[in-house]
Amino acid sequence: MTRCCVHLQTGVSLPQQSELMRRAYEELLQPYFSPEDLDPLSEFEMMLGNAHIVDNPVLPGTFSCFLTFHVFIYLELDVKDAANMDEILAELEKIDINSCTLYGVATCEHYENSNTCLLGYLAVSSSCRRQGIATLLCSMVANSMASTAAKKNASPPPLLLECHRAGVEDGIMNSAQRLQTYHAMGFVCIDPNFPFIVPSLEPDLDPAPGYMLLVHSSFIGDGSQQAIESSIVMGFVLEYYAGAYTPAEKLDEAINPMLEWFDNHPQARIESITALLTPKVDDVVEGDTLTEDNAKEEE
Repeated sequence: MTRCCVHLQTGVSLPQQSELMRRAYEELLQPYFSPEDLDPLSEFEMMLGNAHIVDNPVLPGTFSCFLTFHVFIYLELDVKDAANMDEILAELEKIDINSCTLYGVATCEHYENSNTCLLGYLAVSSSCRRQGIATLLCSMVANSMASTAAKKNASPPPLLLECHRAGVEDGIMNSAQRLQTYHAMGFVCIDPNFPFIVPSLEPDLDPAPGYMLLVHSSFIGDGSQQAIESSIVMGFVLEYYAGAYTPAEKLDEAINPMLEWFDNHPQARIESITALLTPKVDDVVEGDTLTEDNAKEEE
């Protein structure tokens, strides 16, 4: 038996791709995401079939969105002595795909114009939690996207992740616990003072404040890099908004605070997530106890 990560991506058809995607959706995503939080399977299949290209004339300049979709499925195959991924894929065409064991899945949107990646869904089977599979999947996503970029003589794209700020509850997981999980998976925070607002991802939704951006530590090397160029983050924000549904009357209110912040900050500092959850001495009042339920981010 061989454990490996199969990479499904827009415009590249793999053996038994539809069946693999269906199993990952039904076995790894549906059990852990509510119908309100999970796109239909048809949306995944559509995104794997064609790139998402949108020109948004109301954004500053004439910024457009060119998005490709990627799905990484970590599984176990009944394949022996496979020397490389090409051999595994060759065997994938021959075997009964229902005999494979699926352990985890991660999805990623590659914003091609800004060369940035946004981690989407991430799920691990309940039968193998706490084995480092989520961390492994995040590293595989970052490394695979960097390898693809290198083949095109492009810079490795940062793997970004949007999450609620500490103290903002989403009804699923305590916010401090969620941030600690992301820290364990290898993410660090892009300047917590950056006023990140998520665009309208559905026509009937308003832009959503109360979020911040994280970046996978693979992008900052050995940790000596203490900042990321704000132009990289701004490129992502503009392309993200270009591909979303934010109505024109809501756009200025959502995007102007971020553009103003970029104007005043040519670099965005990198901060450890644990620092966000640790109060300064001056912030601790005698008798108070810091817990996951009351941990607050320092602005």
